[in-house]
Amino acid sequence: MINNKNNNQKSENKFLKHIGILFHSEKIKEIANEKFEQLESSNLLSDLELNDEEDRMLGALFGVTWGDVIGCPVEGWRQEEIEELFGDENMLKLFDFKTIIEKRNDGSLKLQNITKDGIDFLFPSDDLISSKLKTLSTESDEKKNKRKKSPFESFLSRCRFPGIHSDDTQQGMALINSIVQYCELNPSGKYFGEIWGEWLVRGFETCSCKYPMKSGQVEEIGRGVQAFRDYGANSSKAFTNLKKNIPAHEAGSSSSGIGGIMRGAIATAVFSLFSHESDDEKAIQMIEKFSFEQNLTTHATIEGAATCFATSLCAYMFLKLGQERAIEWILDNLADRVKKAEDKWWNNSRITTEREEQEKEEKKPKKKAYVPNANQVVNKTPENELKWKIYKTLPSVNAASEVLQELFVIIKTLRATEKENTLLVELRNKISDLARVYKPEKKNMRAHVNQGFCLLAGMHAIACILLPENPEIIFHYHKSTPETPTPSYDSADIFNNFPNLLLRSTVTLGYDTDTIGAILGYLLGSRFGTSWIPLQLLFDFNRIKENYAKVLLNIYRNKRQEEQVEVKVEPLDNYIANEQFLTLIGEYYQYKNVDKYVSFTVTESNKHIYGNSSSRVELHSLENKN
Repeated sequence: MINNKNNNQKSENKFLKHIGILFHSEKIKEIANEKFEQLESSNLLSDLELNDEEDRMLGALFGVTWGDVIGCPVEGWRQEEIEELFGDENMLKLFDFKTIIEKRNDGSLKLQNITKDGIDFLFPSDDLISSKLKTLSTESDEKKNKRKKSPFESFLSRCRFPGIHSDDTQQGMALINSIVQYCELNPSGKYFGEIWGEWLVRGFETCSCKYPMKSGQVEEIGRGVQAFRDYGANSSKAFTNLKKNIPAHEAGSSSSGIGGIMRGAIATAVFSLFSHESDDEKAIQMIEKFSFEQNLTTHATIEGAATCFATSLCAYMFLKLGQERAIEWILDNLADRVKKAEDKWWNNSRITTEREEQEKEEKKPKKKAYVPNANQVVNKTPENELKWKIYKTLPSVNAASEVLQELFVIIKTLRATEKENTLLVELRNKISDLARVYKPEKKNMRAHVNQGFCLLAGMHAIACILLPENPEIIFHYHKSTPETPTPSYDSADIFNNFPNLLLRSTVTLGYDTDTIGAILGYLLGSRFGTSWIPLQLLFDFNRIKENYAKVLLNIYRNKRQEEQVEVKVEPLDNYIANEQFLTLIGEYYQYKNVDKYVSFTVTESNKHIYGNSSSRVELHSLENKN
């Protein structure tokens, strides 16, 4: 029996390797329908009775998801494509998310229920398909009995349905859970890096999805599925290291990217936990700790971690001080605080280079990964004495604080003057210029402000959040000539409020739109609260509200009142199942798209895998494999 079981497992693994994820179509459609129905009947946040601080705290939480969601459909696109296909002609061709969602009879907006049979998806639209067919080949190739996707099919398989979040949000949620668990639910005294590493490893693992259904039963709805999706190569390296039991302080890659900065969660969690203290020093220390440690776990460079600290300290000050006081504090103090943190972490860490690490790895004797004995007593280095690995990649250790200082000079010089409208132009140009100066040696980059380099997209988000609340600054940037008239628009439209105009402007520029969207959304929410966010357009809104918003509120209120409410994070198994479901429904949607536009053909070379399937959805449906 054991041999049969092992043989069946090997056979299934081979099958999954050929075709990828399997999903139970009807079950995932049932779960998705329930989520769409919840959005229809949800009272959103009105039942929570938020004060101003609480509203900003939840604004930061939901701002990450909204920025991620609005940027997802056009991730990796060029500005010209976005303007041509989704530009609002009445708003200087700013990206118009409304073109890919539904409008009710009363004018309100909602997500399209992509599980309904026989509907035409609003995204990708017919215009988009026509455009892509002009530039992308539909011819596929076969190599070693495995069919290679055509460029057009590859494009379709990357389309994500509007409303679903990506790795930016899901890793931010894991980070909130890790911080709360470390601070409030940690009787065994685990180090933060240990807890954080557990969440990352589980999210990275490929396994069956056992989902808690509405009936209360846990049922298998997928196989061969990861919770984490759309993550980058540098994060993957770090996740692999963690899975090999390499500790968090040694696991990070040499990337100066924004994969750690995108996890907009630190200020939100720290604010709920420590903002009741008589002064902010403890909170700032914790923001520094979590910013550096979580970032270095995956992206082990001083500039990446320092930029992460800068964004989260900005967010915290907006939460604590409100708009006007926070902006002045940031302009006067942030660069100095970041420099002190850069110097401290650089002087107390293990500094290395890629070459040194490669040589060290080559000299290591080949052996199996070390697995500690559960009964063995291990003498651990005290947490505050750990030497975190940091790669030297840039000419200056203080690149982040130096860039901040230069950007702040521009803001102080131009705001409240006749040249205020040029602020966004000047800041974006300066960010690009400085990135070329500070970029890693021997690395070519266009230095576009939305590229995934911490001194580009990270600094871009910080610069944007400090702009005066003046729409003319945004319009001036997008006008084709100085004589182009300012658009006339309905300011009551939620997409035309200042935060969304700024977010739309940023997404319109293209490149890493979901990640810059998540970072900027985090900061915009911390500054403006929740009122600007179209919460009904977040597919996973109710889960985030129940498992994150309410948890943060309970902690915040517990710290200020005698009557205590039990605090618990979303259980790790539930987190994995929920994120796996989102991966599965995304796969289902993508295969529906591909089936519509690309014929499914069974040939002699693939029929041993494809069998009698008549479509990709059928091929990947678990119902047909049992």
